[in-house]
Amino acid sequence: MAKTPPSKLQRALPASLFLALGATAFYLMDITTLFLNYDPPSAKGFISHGNTGIKTQILQKFHWIGFLDEVFRDVTVGFAPTSLGFDLISRWQMINFMLDIGIMYFIHAFEGLRGNAGFPVSTPAFFATLAQLGGGGVIVPMYYFFNIVFGVSAKDAKSTADARKINIPRAWIYTIGILLFHYVPTAYLFNAPSMDERHWWAWAWQLYPARIAIFYYIVRAIGSVIPLPLPTSQPKSKTDYQKHLLWMLSPFLLLSAAMWSYTLFTCPYPFSTVFWAQPLSDANVFNAATWNERMRRTLIFDQWFLSGSTLLWLMWSVKNVKQAVVLALQMVVLTVIVGPGAAMGILWWVRERKTVG
Repeated sequence: MAKTPPSKLQRALPASLFLALGATAFYLMDITTLFLNYDPPSAKGFISHGNTGIKTQILQKFHWIGFLDEVFRDVTVGFAPTSLGFDLISRWQMINFMLDIGIMYFIHAFEGLRGNAGFPVSTPAFFATLAQLGGGGVIVPMYYFFNIVFGVSAKDAKSTADARKINIPRAWIYTIGILLFHYVPTAYLFNAPSMDERHWWAWAWQLYPARIAIFYYIVRAIGSVIPLPLPTSQPKSKTDYQKHLLWMLSPFLLLSAAMWSYTLFTCPYPFSTVFWAQPLSDANVFNAATWNERMRRTLIFDQWFLSGSTLLWLMWSVKNVKQAVVLALQMVVLTVIVGPGAAMGILWWVRERKTVG
């Protein structure tokens, strides 16, 4: 007799550990202090580059929707220390972190394309947009809680292999969308020739989940009328299914791994300084340097909890403690060699091979 799958309540009780992780991230990231004890970053109307005297004007209108411009104006300024280059230590961390975010969104988008995946798992833009405002370290663990409760359990793979398979034609649309609306803006955000352009691309990166979702539905609508050079049917064999996933993921895994290697061999700062949250200076000294230091610490915790909760979620789907320990060791080794983002993507693909075939 087939074993009865656990109910949503039975899934939710142990999965509440992820809610606790999100709450811990909220406490450690201390985002409320940035909002309550500091003036809004955009209050002066410009971004000051330390003691250089150089200033970058903050865009007042981008989406031409008052509410959106108001909400995201200060968020874009939060990228200024790293993208505009006056916190060079944090810049090394953030370039790697932004590539990690791209792979994480790949995983979330693909999870939403499994058969029978329920809301909100089937709508990856929902949590990713919240993460842009509240921090990925806070929101992403919440996503994994809902994924466990409403998603298609990997532990039931033998009896629900077809239900677990990702819709490959739709996944290709997401892949192109993520390239256009996450990776391209990220590249210019850090490397555009002028500071004004970098600030513009910081705006362009905001709401990338919504832009990808709009792109996804537009392409699907066009594809229903005009043939597009994209796969139109689900691969029939397991080998072809896995090949498609690997083709979609590989370029971004390689990009993340290459950036990690570049950081590993050329970063002039100790990794303990770049990726470890340093003690705060006097929180009562409200100058630019202290704000930068607090923002750097917040972003490091953000990366910790995003990567850590992803590892825990991957471990959640294995059958026993031994397999979970092996996966954790693999994650540690891969993180050292190729970085946390590529490690997440590789282990997710390996898990997909084992659970779906």
